[in-house]
Amino acid sequence: MGIRFDAMSSPSVAENAALALRELDQCQSVLADTHDWSAATPCDEWDVDALARHVAAVAWQQAEAFHRGRVGVTQAPSWLSANGERDAVLALLAAARDHLARGVDVGEDATIPMPFAPLPAPIAAAVLVLEYGVHRADLERALLDAPAARLDPFVARTVAGLLPVLVPILVEKSPPVPVTYRLCGDTATATVTYEDHAWRAGEGHAPVCEVHGSDAAVSLLALGRIAPDHPSLSVSDAAAAAALPRHIRRL
Repeated sequence: MGIRFDAMSSPSVAENAALALRELDQCQSVLADTHDWSAATPCDEWDVDALARHVAAVAWQQAEAFHRGRVGVTQAPSWLSANGERDAVLALLAAARDHLARGVDVGEDATIPMPFAPLPAPIAAAVLVLEYGVHRADLERALLDAPAARLDPFVARTVAGLLPVLVPILVEKSPPVPVTYRLCGDTATATVTYEDHAWRAGEGHAPVCEVHGSDAAVSLLALGRIAPDHPSLSVSDAAAAAALPRHIRRL
């Protein structure tokens, strides 16, 4: 794909896995301390209850993917629904966390059959950081009145470095016209282009929408958590920047 992945070159699988588990532990803590799961979240049409069920289900599914990667299985695990009452969801989340902690002990050269694509283990571990770090921020915004553009700095750096890999994989919708998105954070610049009826990483010949901001703000814009008029962002084309999250499958 011709992707520069400099921001992700130093953390090992183990380091990213430890960061992801820490973020997942924080999700567990916030959910366990909150009995009213009806609050709205930054995720479209999801309240805390729906987000809790998503985190529990995806943690188990991702744990299964890592366990499969440890033994060379290439088939991705199927989706799991987190059913039952609040206590059942919390129990599944706790079990999934332990299942994941046992599964992430993989070599750097392993391939992990994640639900949306097989990924090299270092990138798959970084996806875990994105998943739980962003959802921790979602929960803290919903329940603890945390600032909209806040992510843990290490999570923010990891997510910003992942964007050029994930956007071409996760896109679901095509823009009406060709466009290049150049997302410039503190530690990483992610560039993705839609032209010739396809998405790809890197520059193209399309008009450029350039976004500047912190790693956290740029990442949260791409993931649909904040709008392009957020004070921490500077954008060259507000309409194109606002459209970016609509092309990406929500996490």
